[in-house]
Amino acid sequence: MPRSILRVKNWVREDSTRTEEDVCEVCNRLIPQTGHRHLLRLQTGQVVCACQHCALLFDAPGQSQYQSIPTRIISLGRAMLGMEFWDMISSPVHLVGIVKRRGGQAEIFYPSPAGAVSGGPISREFLTLPLQEALDTMSDEVEVLLFADLSGMTEGFLIPLDRFYELIGLLRLNWQGLSGGNEVSRRIRQFFDQLARQAPSRGGLA
Repeated sequence: MPRSILRVKNWVREDSTRTEEDVCEVCNRLIPQTGHRHLLRLQTGQVVCACQHCALLFDAPGQSQYQSIPTRIISLGRAMLGMEFWDMISSPVHLVGIVKRRGGQAEIFYPSPAGAVSGGPISREFLTLPLQEALDTMSDEVEVLLFADLSGMTEGFLIPLDRFYELIGLLRLNWQGLSGGNEVSRRIRQFFDQLARQAPSRGGLA
C-alpha cells in the first residue's frame, strides 16, 4: 500500500497541562518542547519528535526506517509555478504543496482542515524549468515546495515537511464554515510572513 502524508500530527496543540519538555520518540531522551528536530517514520508517514543525536543518526539519504527532516527554508521566485500550472490542475484553491517521492516522482498535496489531500502525481513536463530544478535539489519525502496564489498574496517557499504539517494544524484549529472564514485567512498570511522572515534570502535555490 503506498504511503501518504495524510497522517498529520497535531502540531498546534492548546494543552495547558503540557510540560516544558517532550520525549524523543526514538530513544525516549527528554528534549525541549520547542526547537527540537523531527523525523519522518518512512513506513507510516508519521512525523515524530527527535533529539539531536537521533536526528543526526538518520540524516543521511537512503534511510529505511526514519529520515531526518531538514530545517532549511528558502524563498522562491513568485512566478516559479507559472499561471498555466493553476489552469492545468483546475483547483479552486490556490494553496499547494509539492513533495518529491523516492524515485523522483512529484506529487501534489492540498493542505486542508481534513489533512493533506493528495492531488496525485504530476509529470515533470507540466512544470516550469525552475520548478524542475528545484525538485532536483529537494530531499525526497521530507521537504515541500509550498505555493500560495491567494487574495493579496503570491508566495513560494521550500519548507521542511513538519512546517507543512504545522500549516495544516493551523487550518484545523481556525477553519470556520465552508470557506474557512477571515480568521483562517489571517493565520495563513501570518504563516507565510513568518516563513519570509526565516528564509535567509529570496530568489531561488542555491
